Amino acid sequence: MAQLRAAGHTLLVVDGGDLLFTGPVLDDATVERQKFNARALVDGFNRFGTAAVTIGESDLAAGLDFLQELAASAQFPFVSVNLMGSGGRPIFDGYAIVERGGLKVALVGASSQMAPGDGYYFSEPLAALEAALATLDGQVDLVVLLFHGTAADQKRIANASLPIDVILQSHLKGTARRLKGQNIPVALLGHDGKQLSMLTITMGKRGSPLIDVTDLERTITFVNRGLDRLRRNQPADVPLEQIYADNGQILKRIAALRDRRDRAEQDLAGAVNRLQGGTMPLDSKFHDDPELLQVVDKALLAVAALDSSPPSEL
Repeated sequence: MAQLRAAGHTLLVVDGGDLLFTGPVLDDATVERQKFNARALVDGFNRFGTAAVTIGESDLAAGLDFLQELAASAQFPFVSVNLMGSGGRPIFDGYAIVERGGLKVALVGASSQMAPGDGYYFSEPLAALEAALATLDGQVDLVVLLFHGTAADQKRIANASLPIDVILQSHLKGTARRLKGQNIPVALLGHDGKQLSMLTITMGKRGSPLIDVTDLERTITFVNRGLDRLRRNQPADVPLEQIYADNGQILKRIAALRDRRDRAEQDLAGAVNRLQGGTMPLDSKFHDDPELLQVVDKALLAVAALDSSPPSEL
């Protein structure tokens, strides 16, 4: 799950898939409990104004009919360009366009190809994305891809030079990164609901690329620490080149580090549209909304009742 912010206000809350169940296969003994939990999750996501979610393999654990039932009860769209019905037609809209903070934002959903099921399959994501994004040309200020899939597919999508401003990816562990040689920032949304990715967008000029300034700041910090380690306990006023004058290999490393820092500082200074990212652990320190706690408490009581009910007679 991720929260995007602009001008200090929440822009939108989204999820990258595997929201509804903990795995792609349900335990027969607890299937009704797990379905109830999934309904409660959708109810909770309705209450805090979710903008869109995409589909992961676990979301189909109870079958396509149940997923469509939940989508019908949701006050937010399920989006996927490549979850297809058995007749070859998309099951959900490929994207949703929302207006927040003076911006038109397209939330596009896609997944890597996963095992087909009763009445559905996943088509090849890159081709489906190319077709969907072609219909968005000139309509929006920002394109956000909610991607549930593999690192290999993520790289293929980024290398295809599609008009995507930021990729929010689930299914992989980690926090945030930028692909080498690519300007498309990638925020990894984590797994198991253990963290909330918080991304802040500052738009200075429509049409300019969105630059991950968090990644650039990390690069500058990393380089400075490396140079500090090379200095060790030497006087601060003695140039590193003088300290290592007789060590050509370290002199080359110093030059490479400084060049890397210079390029990051130049990119940072020239960033017109900026993306800053971070994460918030969803642990005991996280502030709980009283209204959402009531939803959770109600769901827990209902689940307890399901567990204690006697088995039905055949």
